Amino acid sequence: ARSTFALLAAAGDDDDNDDGENIPLGTMSLDGGTETPATCSAASVHGGKSERYHLINVITLSLCFFFTFTAFQALQNLMVSLNKTGKTCLAVLYGLLMVSCFITPPLVQRLSPKVTMVMCFIAHCIFTAANYYPVQYLLVPACGLLGLASGPLWTAQQTYLTSSAHMHAAQHGGRPVDAVINRFNGIFYLIIQLTQVSGNLVSSLILQHASSEPEVNGTSAFCNASSPHNDSNTTATVAGSVQYTLLSVYLACDIGGVLVCVFCLRPLTKSVSQYVARGW
Repeated sequence: ARSTFALLAAAGDDDDNDDGENIPLGTMSLDGGTETPATCSAASVHGGKSERYHLINVITLSLCFFFTFTAFQALQNLMVSLNKTGKTCLAVLYGLLMVSCFITPPLVQRLSPKVTMVMCFIAHCIFTAANYYPVQYLLVPACGLLGLASGPLWTAQQTYLTSSAHMHAAQHGGRPVDAVINRFNGIFYLIIQLTQVSGNLVSSLILQHASSEPEVNGTSAFCNASSPHNDSNTTATVAGSVQYTLLSVYLACDIGGVLVCVFCLRPLTKSVSQYVARGW
């Protein structure tokens, strides 16, 4: 009876021990009367809650990227059409992305994956906002900032996802780590690949309002940044309003990704950080 009460008391002491660490459960009396310390994983104490804990984290992480990349993928596809400097901006973005991969490991380790992702999502907001006034001296620096943020973003994402998979497998000893990693990656990339659909769907729904614009030399003045400008003030106003609506929706998606990451994504526990530092 004494051991039973000790187990129940310890199980209710800390409801936040979902990080896979062993928690003390008092003492257990063996047949010979000798009392020895007893431990139990958080998974066995919290049951179903622990089973869902890391899976919920992965889905939350996926939603952060879903909102952010719904805006980025669609805007990236339209940059060359909307802005004359689009090609230069994309070249700067992906060039600096390669450079940022060299500074990523110490940055993520120092800031933690969640903080790194929040900062990188803010860089996405700056990139989208810069398109409201698409001039070279604003767009190129914004694309450069986003390029430098992209390497740390993907490294922090993979660190968070892999760490969650390892902790989930540790809480359930019978599950192979590789299988859990594959499952979590499958969930994440299933959701993020949907951003091509959602982003282009948003673009299609908004840009169809510009389909009634008059054409100049057989080409819509809004369809391509290099097209001749129409002298009609009405046409310019309509084209500008459609573009601003499109960018506003994209910016709202970016802000949504930041908010979900800040308020809903749980940070990695200290024990996970120690595992990551040891390189698993």
